[in-house]
Amino acid sequence: MSNDSDKTFFGGAGGSDRTVIVPTPGGRSSGGLSTQPPPTAFAPHQAPTPPPSAVDGGQGLDVKQGLNPLTASASELIALLGELRQTVQVQNPNQLRQQVIQQIRRFESEAQSKGVASDVVLSARYVLCSALDEAIMNTPWGAEVGWSRATLLSTFHRENVGGEKVFLILDKILATPAKYIDLIELIYVCLSLGFEGKYKLDPRGRDYLETIRDNLVRTIQMQRGEFDGDLSPRWRGATPAKKRISEYVPLWVVASIMAAGLLLSYSGFRYWLGTVTDAQEQQLQELTQKYQS
Repeated sequence: MSNDSDKTFFGGAGGSDRTVIVPTPGGRSSGGLSTQPPPTAFAPHQAPTPPPSAVDGGQGLDVKQGLNPLTASASELIALLGELRQTVQVQNPNQLRQQVIQQIRRFESEAQSKGVASDVVLSARYVLCSALDEAIMNTPWGAEVGWSRATLLSTFHRENVGGEKVFLILDKILATPAKYIDLIELIYVCLSLGFEGKYKLDPRGRDYLETIRDNLVRTIQMQRGEFDGDLSPRWRGATPAKKRISEYVPLWVVASIMAAGLLLSYSGFRYWLGTVTDAQEQQLQELTQKYQS
């Protein structure tokens, strides 16, 4: 994404809103975070390079098979989104930030190479930046390093808060779901991983989000067809109770999160996150073993 004239399709009142693309982050440092990109992706300590099969669509570990092109391109960022919410500290927040910026650019490049429309890539980038910023600012270390003064959203879109506009995007694309189904699925994954946006401080926010997820599942079902949402018979209670639609998690969501988790284990992001609990590792291992076979 390098054309500053690109516009998203979710204009505000009067359709005048535009998202400004900033190809190279710059400007003055904010608090403990620098906005200058490093000369290399993993400087000064070189983390393991992800295998081509895991990141570049090679023939080895084809964990992206079956995902829509947009979600497949965002797999590593989806993995990071899920991981960040459970992370209590990082070794080097500034290097993590620069690495995430690099990964966002790789996402854009990969999505474009798969033929995803530029307006969809741009809006997906906005959603991912908003979700990642929220996840980080909800951690203890996110506040300590002053992440709110140098967010991903401000780096790429010159906006500080995206919690409301994400749902404006969603409302807009739901008007033509067949055209934007890939983006709808990506937003659903972000919501499933805990993104709350403008509903975070609303007393009934969780109820609203549950309703939104239910509606998204219905929309996806209509576009993609029915799915078997029961992941395991062991999860059923002795007396079946009425469940909301979003409790029947689509298998493609499990596949996308599993794929993202596998990619994360190869990518070197764990190096920057520093602390990953044994319980998280065990959970990822069990999920991988269950659905890889």
